[in-house]
Amino acid sequence: MSDLAATKQELLNRLLAAEGLAGSAAGIPRRPIGAAAPLSSAQEVLWLLDRSTPGLVAYNSTLAWRLAGRLDVAALGRSVDDLVARHESLRTRFVATTDRGEQVVDPATPNRLVVMPAAADMARGALDDVARRPFDLERAPAFRPVLIAISPTDHYLVLVTHHIISDALSYGVMMREISVFYRGHTTGKPAVLPALPIQFGDYATWEQATVREGGLREGKDFWRSVLLPMPAELDLPLDRPRGPTASYEGARVVARIPADLTNGLRAQAARHEATVYMVLVAAYQAVIARWTGQDDIVIGSAIGGRSRAETEGLIGYFSSALPLRTRIGADDRFSDVLGRLRTTALGVLQHQDVPIEEILDESPSAGRARATPLFQCVLTMQSGLGDRLELPNISAEPIEPDSGATKFDLTMLVTETNAGLDLALWFRTGLFERATAERFLAHYQTVLGAIARNPAQTVGSLPLVTTEETAQLAGWQGAAVGFPGVPVAT
Repeated sequence: MSDLAATKQELLNRLLAAEGLAGSAAGIPRRPIGAAAPLSSAQEVLWLLDRSTPGLVAYNSTLAWRLAGRLDVAALGRSVDDLVARHESLRTRFVATTDRGEQVVDPATPNRLVVMPAAADMARGALDDVARRPFDLERAPAFRPVLIAISPTDHYLVLVTHHIISDALSYGVMMREISVFYRGHTTGKPAVLPALPIQFGDYATWEQATVREGGLREGKDFWRSVLLPMPAELDLPLDRPRGPTASYEGARVVARIPADLTNGLRAQAARHEATVYMVLVAAYQAVIARWTGQDDIVIGSAIGGRSRAETEGLIGYFSSALPLRTRIGADDRFSDVLGRLRTTALGVLQHQDVPIEEILDESPSAGRARATPLFQCVLTMQSGLGDRLELPNISAEPIEPDSGATKFDLTMLVTETNAGLDLALWFRTGLFERATAERFLAHYQTVLGAIARNPAQTVGSLPLVTTEETAQLAGWQGAAVGFPGVPVAT
């Protein structure tokens, strides 16, 4: 999420400069050694969801690599143990108390890495099985490190966490530190890392105390202005009706925005004092507006959540998908929509520490807010150019496991690479056919191309359909088949 991180830093620098400050906030205190900790506000949401939906794997997060070369399995095992000893989150269980959940940290124990022999033709299936196995958050820590051994020079390393203890920036910490520890164990030069200033439990304790003491008042006012009154649910054109309970079974379709188009989007972002992340979000909202015929569009987007220096090197669930709400009329110029989105995004970044669940509880529609998600569509941007697993004399090739699950109706995952922007649209298979997801992704690409050429176009006139669809529609007199009430621009 490099682009989003840069936006956040820009915002914080301007805020500090405006206030004449230089990071004067008091530090987060350490709690007593061995003391239990409350759940953070974000963790509590996932904990309640896990208790209401046993066996849910949509919130499993998996890192996996194929390791080619003569691996020192014992050294890798000790490296994993070092990582677990360093980060309390990786040995934390979540237990029920009288009124809410509590984090309990288990002692560090050796031999956490499970070595699983597998034949070459069975190894990939074994990897997916490891990724899809649910966690029992009360009985065992939510971290599953597995090494699938095919031969002495061919392995799969699989690190599975539940989202309740990790986020995207946590994965970078894992890769960096396992690399450092492994290098130390294989060279005989012990790894030296700076001591962590706090653990995640300290952060959660501080966050809950801040909320109880009435802090974050300005941020709560911001979120009231964004969220209240609550928006209507998106009327997405589903292929199948929703069932009485949510289904998390999912699949994905993929595409790539080439480097030249990516550069065009960056140029337009710069002209409008925005970032390419903001352009991508505004375009996503514009396509959703066209598909639904609605003008009040709320999507979720993962925000880093690490606004304090003490949290930067921790493994923990700091990020959360926060709502971005934008009014989009068919006659609005896209550049104006982008400007509104930019203002909202900067406010969200400034006030990301506020538990928005408290704001939703103030709404007359609070019952609906608790029963259904605030948003059904998500866009997240991440960098594929950052941290990597680097083990001496080992080639580590990242692998994308097939989790077979997704959290939301539609989730657009954008990964920044040297070749451009890789798009992966995850969709709920209980709601959408693959062809529908492919069409949505193609429309998104078409809109991005139009924006790169001319962002002054109105949302209603942005070309939506692909060249193939244009030819097909030519015989239908331009009827907007499949998109009720929404004109098709070609």
